[in-house]
Amino acid sequence: IVLLKEKDEIFRSEDNGDTWKRIDFPTKLPDSESFQQILSFPFNNNYCLISTSSDTHYFSIDQGKNWNVFKTDNTPPRSSSFTVDNFSHDGTNALFSIRTCKKLNGGYKLEKKGLFGDNPNCKTENFYINKSNKSPQKIKNPDLKDCAFTNSKTANMNLNDNSNNNPVVVCLEYPETEGARSVVVKSNDFFNKDKTELKFKLQDENALIKSIKLTGGFLVASIEKDIFSKKSSIDLYVSKDLKNFDKARVEVPLYDWMFSLD
Repeated sequence: IVLLKEKDEIFRSEDNGDTWKRIDFPTKLPDSESFQQILSFPFNNNYCLISTSSDTHYFSIDQGKNWNVFKTDNTPPRSSSFTVDNFSHDGTNALFSIRTCKKLNGGYKLEKKGLFGDNPNCKTENFYINKSNKSPQKIKNPDLKDCAFTNSKTANMNLNDNSNNNPVVVCLEYPETEGARSVVVKSNDFFNKDKTELKFKLQDENALIKSIKLTGGFLVASIEKDIFSKKSSIDLYVSKDLKNFDKARVEVPLYDWMFSLD
């Protein structure tokens, strides 16, 4: 299956480009808006996303035969201000994040601010797809990042703590309210009603959980010891059951610029 963007239309081919058929979307794009990107998903070649210059975008779960509409909060006026990342898939359900940046004063402010290096003009939203939904559903909690399924192929945690058989999602939560601390949370309903904080025994009250990664049967968290120190190093904590966390032994001091949890 091949999709092609030509001016303000999208075409689909089922024969490697020998013949093409124009796609009719469920809602017509206004004349003042345009299609921006055609994005595929690394874990499922049936999924496809088409972004636009408005807050309305299109998603397909059947290689572009049928399309559903979903919206983002920000309106991305050019393709480089719309990125899809942080994919997680458990064989049935999917998670991904979309980052959009607002255009201000004729340009994009690229400076980084905040404890996580976040651009205040950009917004990251998390979406999920499950059996009940053909279009991406936005996770209502706006303060989440690094979300992943515990039973994805990458995470492979195989936990037995979910009585209702719904997928367990783990995220880093970082509220933007003054004085708030980042915490690791899990949910079995995509944070609609269920949310449980995972407890770390941190020695320093100024410590900050910077990022998490679920991989190889473990949750790994990078924690900055003292956010108010310019020479603060990083500790790594690991857990196999999301209940007990152990500090990893590292022979040399780790600093934020030395590594990433990928």
